[in-house]
Amino acid sequence: MSKLPYANKILGQHWLSDNNSLDTICSYAELSKDDIVIEIGPGSGTLTKKLLDFGVRVTAFEIDKNLVNQLKIKFASQIKDGSLTVILTDVRQFDFDSFKSDYKVVANIPYYLTSFLIRKLADSKNKPIVAVLLIQKEVAQRLIAIPGEMSLLSLSTQLNFTISAKEILPAYLFVPPPKVDSQIVVLKPYQTAIFSDINYQELIKFMTLAFIQKRKKIINSMSIRFSREDILNALLSLNLRQDIRPQDLSLDNWHKLYLFLMKI
Repeated sequence: MSKLPYANKILGQHWLSDNNSLDTICSYAELSKDDIVIEIGPGSGTLTKKLLDFGVRVTAFEIDKNLVNQLKIKFASQIKDGSLTVILTDVRQFDFDSFKSDYKVVANIPYYLTSFLIRKLADSKNKPIVAVLLIQKEVAQRLIAIPGEMSLLSLSTQLNFTISAKEILPAYLFVPPPKVDSQIVVLKPYQTAIFSDINYQELIKFMTLAFIQKRKKIINSMSIRFSREDILNALLSLNLRQDIRPQDLSLDNWHKLYLFLMKI
């Protein structure tokens, strides 16, 4: 194995070189020759190499200038033949809607970036065909949460994608090992909107009102915009408890609550 580059803790860099794990990540992307793949945080290039072995075209976004320089040396021939493009940038500034082709996302995501990136993909009009992400196990479990444990992240993700939580990769497989385990998640956008009668962005803004003070009851947290009487009537009409809190509502509950209150 070639020597791994120095990992920058500030940028959440933890290198994964375990072949079985890298193969598993790629398998969930169902890669075909000439697929276009976006990789975020290629780091040492171990996953990049696996992707290129499938004959796909990879666009890799890397924020670390030193790593970009190393990647350009390591993959000079692939860059020359056009199968790999390495871009020095913070992916948080990238507009996925500007990517006109169909694409897949396959990436070992730095933990600090996870929630932002998933929300960014969810908000994009040009969503990936599939996103296979290696993320913090705790966040993976939040994505597949059920009522009682819901968060704004789980709701906004479930609104846009089917979510499958796959293998857990223990911390010892990484260099340096993080303090927590990681898990592979597979996100696939719905082919048709699950709610065709509302604007998703408006629904998310509506839910955000409640999650600003998520420990409060809905009747209290939503009263900054709606009257307590209207909220109470909405809860009663939907057969929901008066003392229900934001994390207790399902996505379907939020949809119905939105329709009821926004029509008042």
